[in-house]
Amino acid sequence: GLVGSEMCIRDRYKREHANVSTYAARFYEGRTILGTIAGSMTKSNVIGYVASFPIPEVIRGINSFTLAAQKVNPNIKTKIVWAFTWYDPGKEAEAAKALIDQGADVIAQHTDSTAIVQIAEKAGVYAFGQASDMDKFAPKAVLTSVENNWGPYYVDRVKAVANGTWSQKDTWHGIGDGMVVISDLDSALPADLKTKVKKLEADLASGKVHSFTGPIYDQKGNLMVADGKTADDGMLAGMMTYVKGVEVSDNITLTRQTVEGSEKVNMPDKCVISVTAGGVEPRYPNFKDIMAAKSKPIEQVSLGNLNIVTEQNIEFLNVDTVESSKTGEKIIDEGEAYQEICLLYTSPSPRDRG
Repeated sequence: GLVGSEMCIRDRYKREHANVSTYAARFYEGRTILGTIAGSMTKSNVIGYVASFPIPEVIRGINSFTLAAQKVNPNIKTKIVWAFTWYDPGKEAEAAKALIDQGADVIAQHTDSTAIVQIAEKAGVYAFGQASDMDKFAPKAVLTSVENNWGPYYVDRVKAVANGTWSQKDTWHGIGDGMVVISDLDSALPADLKTKVKKLEADLASGKVHSFTGPIYDQKGNLMVADGKTADDGMLAGMMTYVKGVEVSDNITLTRQTVEGSEKVNMPDKCVISVTAGGVEPRYPNFKDIMAAKSKPIEQVSLGNLNIVTEQNIEFLNVDTVESSKTGEKIIDEGEAYQEICLLYTSPSPRDRG
């Protein structure tokens, strides 16, 4: 029988069934380290951030990065370019070039390819790796990386299934639990900065330092977190407001695929993002929302339908009809999907089938 399943999530969602657990990492703690380094190493006082999608996980990272940089350098500005993808080397490279053109000499990312650090290397600016140690791809540019260390968690949960102790839970671990790892610091960092970073890493791990300790103000000057207080997990999980010092461009450059090839479109912040009828991104919070989205034409799907709350005024429009999309076979209902999953896990492997 189905004992239990684990779901890696971008943000905090309900676990509606007893056999489902959720897990994620406090990546924002790693961004605090990066912000401290960026604020110390920049000469232009412009630091850049290639962001994937405007969801709380990503905005938390932008904010923690900016707050940490401001503590060591009050004059910095954080410029954001939205790539609207988790992994697309072409788009990520374009985003990095755009930030460099705007004066950024240190670039962080919340996308997963090595394109950004490689562009930074060619341009002679600094960068940070994401998800894994990217130093070997750009040894002169990469100052450190924030690594996702999922292995120990997976082993622990598999052992729990094997010995019959598995139970539902929500896990949100960070540096202290070893789920977020800071790679080796580059030799370009001065000795005193290395010492400061190592102490900060230890203090984040122990809980002595919190990434979101007040006073913290938003872009409009409103108090978000009072002096001496820290943001609780509820606030962090729903964070959709930028802190003071984050600059979001008046225009967003999108690259979309057409029949003729790729097409660049400049959109204002209050923008429309075209997607295919597959509605591929941003990721849907849960299976029921996916099914609800697939049961109606894409032009009728809103962020509200998908239980995604945002202040970014993003709206989905149809660019391909369902008939011409050819994005894959449509799943009719949740029962059919469950049967397909069962078949997948009970069928012989390709090797066994010869």
